[in-house]
Amino acid sequence: MNLYYFKSSDLINCSKGEIILRPSINSWDNRGIYKSSILFENNTYYIFYSGIGNDMKRGIGITSGGDIKNIEGVTIDRTVILTKH
Repeated sequence: MNLYYFKSSDLINCSKGEIILRPSINSWDNRGIYKSSILFENNTYYIFYSGIGNDMKRGIGITSGGDIKNIEGVTIDRTVILTKH
């Protein structure tokens, strides 16, 4: 479950999707990424997303960067990781 970026000028036709965020290899979101929101503020893209690990724990992540195709750094607060009920 990667996160893709699409672009459209008419809200009907869109560009080919490009992966902008992949699950981590050995971290809290290594099983997949789910439901994201993107905010563009002060020339920086902020991506908020939920993820799930191989241990079935879920969390919320944020990553950011000046270029949507070159997002850097992930910061997580481990207190938001929840176990499946």
